[in-house]
Amino acid sequence: MMSANTKSQGMAIASLVLGMLSMVRFGLLTGLPAIILGHIACGRTRKAPEQYGGSVQVLSNELVTPKLLVCPADSSKQAALGFQELNAANVSYQVRSGTNVNPANPQEVLAVCPVHGHEVLCDGSVQQGRR
Repeated sequence: MMSANTKSQGMAIASLVLGMLSMVRFGLLTGLPAIILGHIACGRTRKAPEQYGGSVQVLSNELVTPKLLVCPADSSKQAALGFQELNAANVSYQVRSGTNVNPANPQEVLAVCPVHGHEVLCDGSVQQGRR
């Protein structure tokens, strides 16, 4: 059986790998799940540092650029130049919240691209939109 620390590290490593793939080849297809997995791992660490170990990095240390938060086809949003300027006007994706939106419900929709309809599920997978 995996320890909680191993599970969190696995998510963090998966986030790192997906993030690197998004920069060299796959763009948002792997970039958005990378962000989500990274946040889930950080959230677990933040809630129970004694269980998961380590400290939490700020968002700017997880993402290379805030440009990843804007869909390239979304002409209504402009990427923030830096993390200091980041606000809701610089994010394309609609992120859901609620008691069912968590890793225990891997098929629950976490985020949606309003342009393409792509859905990011809580397990980090992306379902291609129907638009």
